[in-house]
Amino acid sequence: MAQQLKICVIPEEINFTFTNPHVELAYHMALQTALRRAELLNVKVSDLYDSGVFISRQKIVVKGGKIKEFHITRNLQAKIEDYIKEHRPKGGNDYLFPSTVGVYYKARRHISSRTLNRWWRETQERSGVLDQLRDLGCPVKYFRWHDLRHTAITRFYKEHKNMYLARAFARHSNVSITEQYIHYSFNELAAALEKMDGGGDEL
Repeated sequence: MAQQLKICVIPEEINFTFTNPHVELAYHMALQTALRRAELLNVKVSDLYDSGVFISRQKIVVKGGKIKEFHITRNLQAKIEDYIKEHRPKGGNDYLFPSTVGVYYKARRHISSRTLNRWWRETQERSGVLDQLRDLGCPVKYFRWHDLRHTAITRFYKEHKNMYLARAFARHSNVSITEQYIHYSFNELAAALEKMDGGGDEL
């Protein structure tokens, strides 16, 4: 059974104000691919192209060392290519999100998880996320980066109503794991009960 009432899914009513193009692309990639943070940071530009042609069907090493596939939509492809052209640091390494300072830069690595987390927190503070959640009557908290994965899988399942398709999207080994990533709000539960009750007609 899908879980309910967990604030690890970002309500669709929440609006984010992005001033950092790096975290903006990472945010869209997380929501449209359900990539984990480490998987996302390990994406390389050379993996995205074959003889200059963008490859929508990508492979990634997931937890446990297994190789799984994920799909990049045309919409997300456009965002990635715009980022590479306009915002990605030039002259760095092959990572889509290359580090430009410190130890990670010297080691020709991607940005650190700590850096991405900091950018994500700053984006939420700038966007007034706590006030938005308060206005929605939701538990007030800053969202973790991993909450984007929960959000992506939950939205995918609600759109397609197919748990096995959601498992493939999440790249889980078992559908029972996918079930733990799907969450419903109290309002959705109440609406379902009202529908069962015939709209709440009086007896």
